[in-house]
Amino acid sequence: MAEVAAAAVRAAVEEFIHAFDTLEWERFRRCFAPDATVFFPFDFYPRRADGKAEVEAGFKRFFDEVRAKTSGPPYLGLAPRDVTVRIWGDIALVTFHLERVTGVPGMGRRTLLLEREAGDWRIVHLHASNIAAPGA
Repeated sequence: MAEVAAAAVRAAVEEFIHAFDTLEWERFRRCFAPDATVFFPFDFYPRRADGKAEVEAGFKRFFDEVRAKTSGPPYLGLAPRDVTVRIWGDIALVTFHLERVTGVPGMGRRTLLLEREAGDWRIVHLHASNIAAPGA
């Protein structure tokens, strides 16, 4: 049973990463719970986004900026590394490093908290931070 839950969580995270990398807005926004919160790594959004409307506003701006200056898809070249999944009932914690193959060099650190509701895993919190590449 634990392997089935872990596989479902990994599939939800892969869906999120793919939708983000290809900037598929509707697919991307379905990855989040209605009451989701996000700590963005964006300078233009320095506080926590509370609720789906604020989360979407922050990501929508980012999506628009990326589309305006990058050809794609894929737009971001996201490559998750060192993915760990821990599950407690209907709650899952996922952490990973996010190497960017294209765009600004460096590495991101991501923490996702997901909740299972009606059999679907949705992101209830995302914490994102970026580290500049050495010498960048």
